[in-house]
Amino acid sequence: MFNSFTRNMRILNKDMVETSWLKCLIDDTPKQKHILILSKCLGGELNNVNSQEALKKIILRMQHPQKIITALKSYYLVHVLRQYLAPYVTDSTIELQQKSTADAVLQSVAFLYYSYLKNFSNNYEQINILYKMHRQLEVLILKLDVPIIKCITIKLIIDIIFLYESLNKQDEQTKRIRAVKQVKRFLEIKQYIQLPQELLYKISTLNFYEIEQQIPIQIQPVFNNYIEDKVHSPQKPLLKLEVQFINQRKLSTFANEWDDQTDFKCLKQQIQNKSLQQSPNRRRVASQTPNRTTQIRDNFFIPSQGPLSFIMMS
Repeated sequence: MFNSFTRNMRILNKDMVETSWLKCLIDDTPKQKHILILSKCLGGELNNVNSQEALKKIILRMQHPQKIITALKSYYLVHVLRQYLAPYVTDSTIELQQKSTADAVLQSVAFLYYSYLKNFSNNYEQINILYKMHRQLEVLILKLDVPIIKCITIKLIIDIIFLYESLNKQDEQTKRIRAVKQVKRFLEIKQYIQLPQELLYKISTLNFYEIEQQIPIQIQPVFNNYIEDKVHSPQKPLLKLEVQFINQRKLSTFANEWDDQTDFKCLKQQIQNKSLQQSPNRRRVASQTPNRTTQIRDNFFIPSQGPLSFIMMS
């Protein structure tokens, strides 16, 4: 924070408008009394101050690049006095210098804040921008002790509550549910800063019914399409086949109907019994098998005398 001497030198020979504006930028957080003076100057409530001249002086101040913290204070003043300053906000206020990761995050928040101030006419776009800012604001609140960040966050929480309550219920349901989710997620930042009791009570009264409704999953049983008798037989459920029995079953003529074969254990026992049996004597088998001559003799009439008698063997 500036000491008193430096602060007084900065505001030396300045009129009421510039003095109040500079005091807001020099202090850690803009004081309410200085914001009130600026509001009266811009609103023409003071006889010795021309409102148009006051507006020109403030716009000229905002056109000069400022350090990121100072730029955030300027945007906060634009936010508070948006009815006068919102149309004249510019991104040239941000000085493009990144010396550390914290500066990069602050600069990103500053550009998002500028984009938010330029989209006051679109509720859904504002909510979308705030949703993008909430993670970076959490990081800055937890890692850096920057008072202006807390002031900006509280102001944005008030805004997003108003935006949520002003959403048009006639809009597309998907679009509304997305916005409601973003609002609910952004409001989780309240646990990192100390909010007024009135604001905490207001948050507790919000009802996010659109995203809390759960659609039950209906599970229907699956039945087989094959009906044995179209009139009398009920539908058969799908048969569950075990892997070890798949090879012992064959597909029948009708689709999806499986015929059970011999039980696997019984079949396995039969194969083992066959392998243990001794093979018969090959000579014995050959002797039991009739030769070709005996087969011809038994099946055909062959005379024992005449031209074909040579077929007969002794």
